[in-house]
Amino acid sequence: MKNIELVFDRNDIHDHIRSLWKTPEFKHSHASGGLVSQIIDRYASLPRFFYDMSDDRLERAHFSVWWSGVAYRSYNQDTCSDLYLLHEFAHGADMVHIAGAHSEGFRRKMQDNELMASTLTEIVAYFDMPTLRPRTFNGPIFADRFMNDPALQAMWRDDPNRLVQELYFRRRNAMFYPDRNDPIEMWLHGFTTQNDKWFRIWGLRYDAVEVAMEKFSRRAFAGDRKGALLELMEWLDKNSTNGVPFRTEAEKFADVYWEKRDMATVMAA
Repeated sequence: MKNIELVFDRNDIHDHIRSLWKTPEFKHSHASGGLVSQIIDRYASLPRFFYDMSDDRLERAHFSVWWSGVAYRSYNQDTCSDLYLLHEFAHGADMVHIAGAHSEGFRRKMQDNELMASTLTEIVAYFDMPTLRPRTFNGPIFADRFMNDPALQAMWRDDPNRLVQELYFRRRNAMFYPDRNDPIEMWLHGFTTQNDKWFRIWGLRYDAVEVAMEKFSRRAFAGDRKGALLELMEWLDKNSTNGVPFRTEAEKFADVYWEKRDMATVMAA
């Protein structure tokens, strides 16, 4: 991490994130109180920091929003940039920290967080911003099988929370119990192996993060947002090597992350 920017106040977080959006869809959704605004408002309930990566290979694969930080990334496509940021903010918006949790309880907590962030940013975002889909990915995506369903569109209009829950469980089912003849579901299922490796890598150290982050969030919610974030940054610095927090875990998971990315590139060629 380098060029770290600390943002303490809720309104300042909103303002900072507004300056990051590149597409009119995301700017409008944030300004009009749509899905983007709702996610950011929950994300801004805690102080946050933003940074440039000091090691792209290690930190692109790192899960820094777990400890309240979001890395800046460069993309050729503006929609990809905005979707990446929204995904990170969705993680932070719903992330809770429970010190001393059983390893299986921690696993389920993190799985649920990932599934909700993915549901919101890979499916629900297209309901909220209907002009976005033609400007994103050329090939078919999981969201395509829901967008033209009149019943789901009516549900989005009349009971959006119900739609989010239905899509969450549909995505969960596809990820853990895929149709073996469905390439999109099998692609989603492939992330279960990657996630299992992440849990094994963090198996002996995850609670150190949960302890520090529970302390951070409780201090911030008690009113000392600035003190909480400054203390967190000191803790991260103590657990960093050459600018990368938890470098051992970062190196191990980078191998997993980039292997899947390389495989995807070969398959798309």
